[in-house]
Amino acid sequence: MKNHDKYGVGQDPYTLPNSSVLRNKLFIESEQELTEVEIQITEIAALNIPFKNLPYDLKYWQNS
Repeated sequence: MKNHDKYGVGQDPYTLPNSSVLRNKLFIESEQELTEVEIQITEIAALNIPFKNLPYDLKYWQNS
């Protein structure tokens, strides 16, 4: 079965061949496993955000 992009015109160039799994640097081929790893990486990254006292303005986020 050939997976098509959201417009139905062919294989999405951002997915693995004959798959709907996004290409990734971790060589993960399972959509479920990739989703789980993305969640874990996001949680780790969120823990490393240096929060300061409120309010958070645009300048603060641009320098983060």
